[in-house]
Amino acid sequence: MTEPSGGSGFPRTIRTRRLALRPFRLSDVDAVLGYESDAAYGEFLGVRQPYRRSDAERSVASRMQCDWTRSAMWAVDLDGEAIGHVGMTLYTGHGRIDLYYGLAPAHWGKGYMTEAVRAAIDGAFAAFPDVNRIQADANPKNPASLRVMAKAGMTPEGLLRQYVVMHGVATDQVMCSILRREWEASRKQ
Repeated sequence: MTEPSGGSGFPRTIRTRRLALRPFRLSDVDAVLGYESDAAYGEFLGVRQPYRRSDAERSVASRMQCDWTRSAMWAVDLDGEAIGHVGMTLYTGHGRIDLYYGLAPAHWGKGYMTEAVRAAIDGAFAAFPDVNRIQADANPKNPASLRVMAKAGMTPEGLLRQYVVMHGVATDQVMCSILRREWEASRKQ
């Protein structure tokens, strides 16, 4: 198994024009409880309701434990408050990274998630020169997530039938990806 570039893994903090992607911290529990207890947030993410403080505490603690050489779990930080997350998992033997994300409903439609996803893609391709592909999937009934991926340069590839179980129901997902050559071409524009 090849080690990540320089052995350092994913960048711990990524700054954009409006946001910071940073590691989760215990002080994020209240913010996570606030948005993950919102049924709209969990509709396509499989978050069980009711979502309690103990769930938020476990979630934040788990997110703080990621192995940055193989995975990343960033809090999407707006003005010092966590408003969502972006996560990535590296599959070194396959030259692939899986991407996943979620955003507090109060911040939908403002371009924050597109900004965060683009930054995470840039950081991942820069950190791992052997990675050829970053992929993510979304429910076809979630056009907002599909727009985020499209605006981040990802291309829809096809429908994965009954790919995930959400709230006890097997659901379809649309797979999207960006290849390194596409990312490199977009950076030259």
